[in-house]
Amino acid sequence: MLRHFGERRTTTHNLRLAILLCLTAGFVNAAGFLGFSALTTNVTGHAALLAERIALRDWSDAGVIAIWMLLFLAGAFSSSLIISRTGKDQRFSYVIPILIEIVILLACAMRGFNGHFFIC
Repeated sequence: MLRHFGERRTTTHNLRLAILLCLTAGFVNAAGFLGFSALTTNVTGHAALLAERIALRDWSDAGVIAIWMLLFLAGAFSSSLIISRTGKDQRFSYVIPILIEIVILLACAMRGFNGHFFIC
């Protein structure tokens, strides 16, 4: 479904992809909320929250939020780099970033919340 482009990509492919992306975003958001008491998928909200924490001179919270945003950008960059290196036309080019995300989520789930806001 991710390897179909142009006319080869059907409405069924788009629907399956939309469902999988919604489920993944929901799982990540639920895991972040349950594990860290924070919604982890709203980057634009975090930018506003970072600005608020800086204005309030709450440097510890601002640092945590900045780390969340940097980790999001690092994940987007590394996923893009992996996909571009493996080639978009290869059958399993998207599998590596997805497996990395699965491993990170499982590691956070297995370890549980340990009192830190940005280290699972």
